[in-house]
Amino acid sequence: MGHRVWLGPLAFLLLGASPVTALAQQLENAPPDHQHDPLLITFMPSVQYGAVLPTNKFVRGDNLDNTAIDRISGLSFRIGHQTSGSDPWKQQYGYPIYGIGVSTFRFNDPRQLGSPFTIHGFFSAPLVHGSKILFNMDVALGVAFNWKPFDPIYNPSNISIGAKESAYIGIGAHVAYRLAPKLSALLGIEFSHFSNGALKAPNYGVNAVSPTLGLAYRFFSWQQPPSVPRSKEFDRKPTLDLNFFYGVQNVIYDTLRVDLVEKFEGVNFPAYGLQACVSEHVSFKSKLGLGLTLDHNGAHDAQVSVNNGDPDIVPSSFAENLQLSIYPSYELVIDRVSLLLQPSFYLARSNDVGNNPDLLPEDRGPLPSDLPSLSGRVVAELSVRHFGIPGMERGLHIR
Repeated sequence: MGHRVWLGPLAFLLLGASPVTALAQQLENAPPDHQHDPLLITFMPSVQYGAVLPTNKFVRGDNLDNTAIDRISGLSFRIGHQTSGSDPWKQQYGYPIYGIGVSTFRFNDPRQLGSPFTIHGFFSAPLVHGSKILFNMDVALGVAFNWKPFDPIYNPSNISIGAKESAYIGIGAHVAYRLAPKLSALLGIEFSHFSNGALKAPNYGVNAVSPTLGLAYRFFSWQQPPSVPRSKEFDRKPTLDLNFFYGVQNVIYDTLRVDLVEKFEGVNFPAYGLQACVSEHVSFKSKLGLGLTLDHNGAHDAQVSVNNGDPDIVPSSFAENLQLSIYPSYELVIDRVSLLLQPSFYLARSNDVGNNPDLLPEDRGPLPSDLPSLSGRVVAELSVRHFGIPGMERGLHIR
């Protein structure tokens, strides 16, 4: 059994996202040298127009304009590299395209949400291909800027986005029809998710579904290779991942004894812990595993007092902040990049009702019902890892 050890910073944000830089001690053999493809550039502009999903009351119309925010439009430009060559992962994914892109979005009420733009990476792999038609799956991950976030005075209804920046996730599919040797028409659909990652509450997020229409122009002549049978050769050796993480959780509270602006700055609580996961390949592309997390979340069962108008955390015992959870793990392996989905189920914690900090009785005010609750026994976790030079990992962690 090989194993990897992470010894680095990881922002542990319930229902949040943050960049990760981690040090991995790779005790298995380093990945073999890869064949370098010629630089085959594809330019892909596209437009989209769709619907904002009514996932919270702000977008449903409980806002300053009393109007549903239900429409989204966008413009995207992507530059990708067309893989070729004989590396097994390229063949197994049907010679995918990956690269970087920028996009801009506009809602039917930009005054309250803003007009965000994104910088993102993307991966597009054909699932079915013929002489003129390709059916592709698409994944994009990046950062969005230029939001108009929640503000207790100027934008008090916006419970969707609490910060000027957010994470951006796009998942979709498209059909490419070859119009000419270097030009294809694209028709597809994308599910888009925006969330500030609990770096600043409130954080209900914005979700949208949009048809897309675009073009793909290749600056080269290239013919899609024939299908390659699924590889039956992959490393079945189990892998043990050991992770140490730390970070903060921002929580909004309410009280009558703190300035309106300051109260919605919230309180930051430390969070850190250990993870251990055993996994192994079940196919060339997929790994399954099982893991445990022992974490110390300062927000769990915490209390806040107010002294001279300033909020202070009332310390609780170390044991009261401990939480133990178990999670199944699915890992999609794309060469040196892994996408992991790990829903966690709490096994033990001091209070199952919830882990929002409470105010001391003398400091309590009416708690707003539209602020997010972090109660429950289940949390979802999504991670993207990149294995660069031997011994190093870096990625994005969402929990």
